Amino acid sequence: MDFVCPDCKKKLDVEQYAYKCKPCNQVYPLVNGLPCFKKDAFCWGEEKEELKTIIKDALNRGWHKALDEAFKVDKPVFLTGILDDSRADFSYVLPIDKDAVVLDLGSGWGTISIALARQYKHIYAVDAYYELAKLLQIRKGEAKLENITSLCADGFKLPFPDNYFDCVVLYGVLEWAGFVLKQERPQTAQLKLLQEVNRVLKNGGCAYVSIENRWGLIYFLGLPDPHTNLPFITIMPRFLANIYHKLMRRGNYNILTHSLNGYRQLFTAADFAKIKFFTPLPSYRKFYYLVPLDNQEVMEYFINNLARAQTWLSRLFLSPVRLFKLNRLVKYLVSDYAIIAEKKVS
Repeated sequence: MDFVCPDCKKKLDVEQYAYKCKPCNQVYPLVNGLPCFKKDAFCWGEEKEELKTIIKDALNRGWHKALDEAFKVDKPVFLTGILDDSRADFSYVLPIDKDAVVLDLGSGWGTISIALARQYKHIYAVDAYYELAKLLQIRKGEAKLENITSLCADGFKLPFPDNYFDCVVLYGVLEWAGFVLKQERPQTAQLKLLQEVNRVLKNGGCAYVSIENRWGLIYFLGLPDPHTNLPFITIMPRFLANIYHKLMRRGNYNILTHSLNGYRQLFTAADFAKIKFFTPLPSYRKFYYLVPLDNQEVMEYFINNLARAQTWLSRLFLSPVRLFKLNRLVKYLVSDYAIIAEKKVS
């Protein structure tokens, strides 16, 4: 990879311990062998100390043992999720082949990157925090997956040339854009992030986005929004949600999800085409089914069959839908969306 300057997009010169942009006179260091294109890339406070301990332990005893020691007591479910390759099973519906080059934007603990690396030619894993990117670098080394490049970068200013990737994955990332760019309106920040994703995609390449539905039926029933832990906030008009958020001493409400039509408008504004919607069941964080929402026959099949299962999902949602023949409204009321949007071919 010939990285480019995140600001001017000119090719960077490679030096011994850094990448350098001559036009901008910027230097981007290699920190312990990890490319770092973001100045404020380090965690802080308790989280930083926890991650530093895990990194040190991972270098001494191995990645898996370090995480097992860190999370087995307090967060066993979290640890299970980190190690669950099935979270990347959305790859079965991606319109790309095994020679694809994929960007995992917001790679976090590396679960998606590791799983995708077993299927595609090369994975670039980008996270905003050095510590997480370093952990993935250790993990991919232990897994002997040389087709992963881990780096630290700003998702709004990626160090990649135009038209480079076959696919960009944003797994639980898009909703946080307004939290990162606090000086922008949240919708504007989300649009900027998608426009940057569009820039680095090849013509005809695709973005895959996993995210919650603002108008999911569970939020009308009082379940709290997972980002703010506040009930009913997603279904309120935005100005009321902002007041509610401030009254709860949370500041501006800037972690936004949207409706199906809201996402369609957002992707269209970012110059994407062929926008397809799926719903991961029971949720995008751990799903067993990925139901296409644009195919009425397939939707009805899942509703009619899953409603017979004795699960919380059928009791809460699918049985009433089936009873009242509201199948055509299902796509607007599901909890989560998986969105595949293709870059226009110019």
